[in-house]
Amino acid sequence: MHFGIVVDKDLNIVKLSKELFNKTYIKPPAKLIKVNSYKVKSFEELKKILSFNKNVTITVEKDGIQITIPLRR
Repeated sequence: MHFGIVVDKDLNIVKLSKELFNKTYIKPPAKLIKVNSYKVKSFEELKKILSFNKNVTITVEKDGIQITIPLRR
């Protein structure tokens, strides 16, 4: 669980930490679409971005609504 989020190979959020859920109220599944304002197209790309950053902002999409969430390690 990186930053309290578990995603599958298609970038769908499948699990959130309780703390993050209480802050965002996002229920999985939701689609991770951006990290630090850059569109993420693959799981490998996501891993690369996260390996170099301690603080990130992600954008997720759920039911057609996009939500931006700041995360810290």
